[in-house]
Amino acid sequence: MEKAGVSNVTLDQVRQARSVTEVVCVQNRYAVGYRTDDARKVVGYCAAAADRDPAGR
Repeated sequence: MEKAGVSNVTLDQVRQARSVTEVVCVQNRYAVGYRTDDARKVVGYCAAAADRDPAGR
């Protein structure tokens, strides 16, 4: 698999997926009712990853 998108994942699951393939999309619920600490961690992790490499390479 060259690239993948993931959904409804925890931070650990995002990290695990990135260790296997390039993750190009993370789609999690982020509505007010779903903003758990883990959801915030996933958003922060993805934002930091994009800042490090905006082209996704």
